[in-house]
Amino acid sequence: MTQYRESLKEVANNLFNLEVNTILKENMTARKMPDATHALLDVSRVYAEKLLQLGANLDVFFSQDTEEKLRDTRPSDDESSGRFDHGKLTIDVLTFSRLRWAAVAALEAKRSRTDSQRVVLERIRRNCDQLKNMLSRLKSDPAYLKIEGKNRSEVIAFMGSQKNPDRA
Repeated sequence: MTQYRESLKEVANNLFNLEVNTILKENMTARKMPDATHALLDVSRVYAEKLLQLGANLDVFFSQDTEEKLRDTRPSDDESSGRFDHGKLTIDVLTFSRLRWAAVAALEAKRSRTDSQRVVLERIRRNCDQLKNMLSRLKSDPAYLKIEGKNRSEVIAFMGSQKNPDRA
């Protein structure tokens, strides 16, 4: 009986401590995750769309070209147009810095936020920090350097040229 109680206690403890970091989206299917290159672009796109939905003006952050300028960008209560050129989303530290600082600005803006909106913005900020750290560690990886700074269309063209070297 004691073993059963301990086992049940462990299961309950695990359930209470479980954190699931997922992005829920329409038309989600139970399929294999795309390669890391496309997965990073997918994550950045979902984060950008969520930030736009919450009123962040991404154009302000994507006009900054250094981390220092991003840190100095103050929160704005200017309503986003809701439009954004997703071609600006690239596989690099700066893209995730821009998304991170846009989330911080959205948190600091005077606009009222629900608790769930604040949780989403905090999660975007935290996950962008983790992705920036991961990409920073890849700076010496030759495979990463071949795709660094590329957007979706550039990645597709690059991958196509790798499959058909005569087209490059």
